[in-house]
Amino acid sequence: MKRVAGLGAVLSVIVLGVAACGGGGTSVSSGVKRAKTHVQPAATAAPTPTIMTADSPLGKILVDANGHTLYEFDHDTSTASACTDACAAVWPALLVSGTPHAGTGVDAAKLGVLAVAAGSGVTYAGHLLHTFANHAAGDVTGQGFGGLWWVVAPDGQKITMPTSTVATTVPTSPQAGPAPTAAPQTAAPDTAPPATSPPAPQPTTPPKTAPPATSPPSGGGVAF
Repeated sequence: MKRVAGLGAVLSVIVLGVAACGGGGTSVSSGVKRAKTHVQPAATAAPTPTIMTADSPLGKILVDANGHTLYEFDHDTSTASACTDACAAVWPALLVSGTPHAGTGVDAAKLGVLAVAAGSGVTYAGHLLHTFANHAAGDVTGQGFGGLWWVVAPDGQKITMPTSTVATTVPTSPQAGPAPTAAPQTAAPDTAPPATSPPAPQPTTPPKTAPPATSPPSGGGVAF
């Protein structure tokens, strides 16, 4: 009997311990309220666009993140660049680390990469994009260089309009050009008679002369 009573005491201690830990559907509050904390996820900064669009004298074109004009080279293919060594020093490919990002007006589906000697070059609609070394942002002076280098429109098509044509079609202010000259006055025709010309002379006829008078016969008498 003593062993049974001792076992019952042990079981009672176990039940009370479980109840204190939340078991058995009951809970014991310690009177301390735990503050609930909500951690905001860190804001993810938008990636810097690799390619953007800009307005130019040739229309809207593709530029890099610093506003430098991007060109495509006619001798490049979708799988390799023909611009290497000295050419690549003047016309470096636009490089990217990782995935290129599209800016406003750029079709992200047209972006890609192509392995070049300097790293990963950015492509757009299958064209490797190049910058023109030592040219400031906004310059389009590489347009039509050698008949092979062209700026690229946002739709991926090259723009072949020469800059010389653009220069002649850009409107200028009215003060920029010379003042228009009046049309020269034409002289009156030489055949027109002068306003003060005298009347034409009329033809004259010689005066009529009277016949000479006849003298009577001399020395003759009248016969009876």
